[in-house]
Amino acid sequence: MVFSSLVFLNCFLPAVLLSYFLAPKSWRNPILLAASIFFYGYGEPRYLTIMLLCVAVNYIFALAIENSSSKRLRGLLTGTAVILNCANLLLFKYLDFILENINLVLPQGADIPVLKLVMPIGISFYTFQAVSYIIDVHSQSVKAQKNIFDLALFIMFFPQLIAGPILKYHEFGPQIEAHDTNISRFASGLRRFICGLGKKVLLANTIGIFAERFFQTAPEQLPVWLVWAGTAAYAIQIYFDFSGYSDMAIGLGAMFGFNIPENFNYPYVSRSITEFWRRWHISLSTWVRDYLYFPLGGSRGSTLRTCINTMVVFTAVGLWHGASWSFAVWGAWFGLLMVAERVSGYRDWQEKIPKVFQHIYFVIVYLISIVIFMTSSLTECLRYLKRMFGFACAEHVNYIPIDTPEIVALIIGTAAMFPTFKLLWKEQPNSLMTVFQNIISAAILYLSFAFLCGATYNPFIYFRF
Repeated sequence: MVFSSLVFLNCFLPAVLLSYFLAPKSWRNPILLAASIFFYGYGEPRYLTIMLLCVAVNYIFALAIENSSSKRLRGLLTGTAVILNCANLLLFKYLDFILENINLVLPQGADIPVLKLVMPIGISFYTFQAVSYIIDVHSQSVKAQKNIFDLALFIMFFPQLIAGPILKYHEFGPQIEAHDTNISRFASGLRRFICGLGKKVLLANTIGIFAERFFQTAPEQLPVWLVWAGTAAYAIQIYFDFSGYSDMAIGLGAMFGFNIPENFNYPYVSRSITEFWRRWHISLSTWVRDYLYFPLGGSRGSTLRTCINTMVVFTAVGLWHGASWSFAVWGAWFGLLMVAERVSGYRDWQEKIPKVFQHIYFVIVYLISIVIFMTSSLTECLRYLKRMFGFACAEHVNYIPIDTPEIVALIIGTAAMFPTFKLLWKEQPNSLMTVFQNIISAAILYLSFAFLCGATYNPFIYFRF
């Protein structure tokens, strides 16, 4: 069940909201937990047991870590809990990839059979949340949760269960016992949810139709400018697809009285890759910084050590997105760019370069990363890259048709990638602007429902991660 589905909008969400606000406050967390279990079970009933087992394992280990008086035992318990969480991820997401690569070096006929397990939805997100909880308890920055149902709510909270933002326990845990909402906050959350729904349905889905048409055409048959334009269209699609989902998650959290952290801050205004990763998928960036980069030593050592840490972290970020060499190369590409920016002193002499050239640099290297991300193999990736830079052109060139709604969506999407409409959504209580925001929200909601009722194209890119 995705937020942009009619089942969620017409049935699930209204039922949960009614149950939540009609119930006594002491019942509200159990209602949210029951809704979260149903939400996950609706899409992945066969993997619900694994999710509940994940909750139980982390509950037991966290209590054992907190009650242990031995530093060595605490470390052993923490390491075991982290390994168990990662083993779950390894089994479903990476084992087949590992076995396939082992088979490449084995003698013919000695292949190890792959399991072909279906990956549970959201496993990359809830695994990271569980690991953050264990590490927070180990570092004594939080107390172990004594109520297993409250811990389950943290790991399974349905607004961000499927695709984030990734929650850290030290940020979200205190809200479980003390959260509340009011009419103003509910209305603000509803507007944020509708804004995200519009991003997803009206912009991402519409632009995605053109992007899909682009990917169905061999790159050798496209003019160079169209390869760049098609790649840019996909970049716009994935931004509104993912940021739209994050907006919906943040809006839902606010409606129930929870503060879910921001996940995007106009990443396409960036003038460097370093700046981009401060603005894109912020919850992932801060997670790997706190729980991987800093433990590796961060930037406290030599320049060489810092560069190695950066490469390790971003290669891991790439593999987190998917079990393939394409994703590993995608992450390593970002790591290499960040290392280059650091070693070259780019940030120090950035002010001497006109901003437009800085942005052109970012757009070029970022669209190269999009090609790596969007292609299914490194071979296909090289085909697109060769054509982007003017090589491997066929005798006959094809032009991809584009419909008027797609043109309109691309124009609005291009404008909305920048803080063009920021003031439009700024919270201004008790003002005419709030009335205007409500009118715009109602229009977006109406158009989104109209599109959903007649649409057959409603993918969500980050579902596969």
